[in-house]
Amino acid sequence: MYALRQVGQSTKGRIPHVAVVGAGISGLRCSDVLARAGVKVTLFEARDRIGGRVHQVESGGYLVDMGPNWIHGTKGNPITEIAERTGTKVMEPEEEEALVDSNGTRRSNAEAVELSGKVWEMLVGAFKYSDEHSATIDPHTSLAEYFREQLSSMDIDEKRRQDILHEAQMWGPFVGDAVEKQSLKFFFLEECIEGENVFVASTYKDILKEAGRTATDPAKVELRLETEIVHYDTTGRIAKENTDGTETGTRVDGGSKVEAGQETTTVTSTQDEDEDEDGHARKVTVTASTGERLSFDQVVVTCPLGWLKRYHTSAFTPALPPRLCAAIENINYGRLEKLYVTFPTAFWLSPNGDDHQHQRDEKSELDKAISTLDANIKVKPAGDSSPSYNSNPAPDAQSASNYPFFTHFHDPAYIPHPIDEAWNQSVASLARLPAPHAHPTLLFYMYGACATHVVRSVQDLTPYSAEYNAVLTAFAQPFYSRLPNYSASDPSCTPTSLLMTQWQADRFAGNGSYCNFQVGLERGDEDIEVMRAGVVVHSSDGIKPPTHTGLWLAGEHTAPFIALGTTTGAWWSGEGVARRICAAYGLDVPGYAAMDTVTAGQLDGQAVEREPEPRKKDLDAYKPDAANMAGLAI
Repeated sequence: MYALRQVGQSTKGRIPHVAVVGAGISGLRCSDVLARAGVKVTLFEARDRIGGRVHQVESGGYLVDMGPNWIHGTKGNPITEIAERTGTKVMEPEEEEALVDSNGTRRSNAEAVELSGKVWEMLVGAFKYSDEHSATIDPHTSLAEYFREQLSSMDIDEKRRQDILHEAQMWGPFVGDAVEKQSLKFFFLEECIEGENVFVASTYKDILKEAGRTATDPAKVELRLETEIVHYDTTGRIAKENTDGTETGTRVDGGSKVEAGQETTTVTSTQDEDEDEDGHARKVTVTASTGERLSFDQVVVTCPLGWLKRYHTSAFTPALPPRLCAAIENINYGRLEKLYVTFPTAFWLSPNGDDHQHQRDEKSELDKAISTLDANIKVKPAGDSSPSYNSNPAPDAQSASNYPFFTHFHDPAYIPHPIDEAWNQSVASLARLPAPHAHPTLLFYMYGACATHVVRSVQDLTPYSAEYNAVLTAFAQPFYSRLPNYSASDPSCTPTSLLMTQWQADRFAGNGSYCNFQVGLERGDEDIEVMRAGVVVHSSDGIKPPTHTGLWLAGEHTAPFIALGTTTGAWWSGEGVARRICAAYGLDVPGYAAMDTVTAGQLDGQAVEREPEPRKKDLDAYKPDAANMAGLAI
């Protein structure tokens, strides 16, 4: 990180007024840390709720997450600790998955395990190759090209080769775009924290409530959600920290304080000097869409990367530094969406433990298939244990149903779609969740062009309307009709509720899901670091140290490398900026260990791991899905 002249000397020991824009996980954590240090915090949110992309709604009588479903890596993860503290139930799904091939035929369980294992073996190799050779890899080389090259040296027939390539498309739902677009050069940035990836069975509801505890306490944070304004103060000038007690953060140009619902569209900073004419640190003024403005000592912009990509050339005066603009433009914003399809009962599950199409393979046969993987790929590190915080294993082979949690539908030849677009689907059976959270719902993870197609098909329709339901049923039926026990004449096989996320149509979400790293990217790691540093101005003479303007960026796109694109990354990024602001003002951050799980160095992008800290590339040795399941993060 830069050694910055962040504020003038006169501000040391002074309590600043900081604006945090965006009440998602990053903004909530940033506000929490600042408030605990005694900073005056105003938190702006354009929506009428906190949480940002962490959001739950009811569908078919069941509460579901529209945003994250997963916690990525359980060791040293603050989201894991919040889940434990709040009694949130999580589940580590079994590694077995069902597989339906491109012709719509379900393959045997043993074949599904073997194909999945082979792809994960190649993914592990790709992570290591990317980490060790990133500097020399052609920026235009994709992960798909790496797979094809690996397969070319194997003694396999063409059918087998095509099966593996189709199975490899399962990486699309992980990052929100096609495997053909995944950068091999920066594939290492998709690795994540050590430990299991667990599904949040009881939703993120209680995690969000805990994360927002400080922000929703009016004694600690001034939270500006949509409210009816009935009085305006027309003072008409920026308030300095004068002897009469006037404070920063009051109105400018006769306007009232900015309220939520008045989306913040313009941020202005003065970059010439560290101090204003009164000898105090420069201030940053935010302007609402109504034209109203407010002035603060520091402003933290936690808007999604997609928002920055759309507005970074128009929302800042003076213009952002060219290198920061380039970083924002370079990092891609993914297109993951989710579709919840709820039925009267989980027809694909059989009460006698038989799915009527495939007998479950014996455990020894599965172990034999899994053992074909690289010896370094293990379910978990030696001596590690499964999460103990209400973590429920998936039902075993003798439970009410044998059908796996996940089904991977290969790119379907039986559904008309553009030949250059993969429409493969990863579908989770929420009937396999632990009681009392199980419900007869199929969760479709779709990505890229397919997700864009479905969003555009329903974005102008009223949710749950007949037309809306018909469009979504027409999309999903060719997939779920290939599950066990399906019968078009059986009412239990007819959906009672369908709900589609529409993040690509949501401008407050940045019209997408989260960051990913695509072919053509040349300095992806540096781009992340540049955004993480915030708005920095370098002296023209090259002698003076860089100066920080008081404008900061936070969010999953500025996270430590090992948590990019995840809820954990958003949390750490908000904490990191808050700590740097507090350090600049000489303020200590009190707290408790469970909430402060990362060191200052780790917040600046180093590996997030305690006792000892392995390199990122070593993490993938522990289990096949130790790769960043960020694609399932929203």
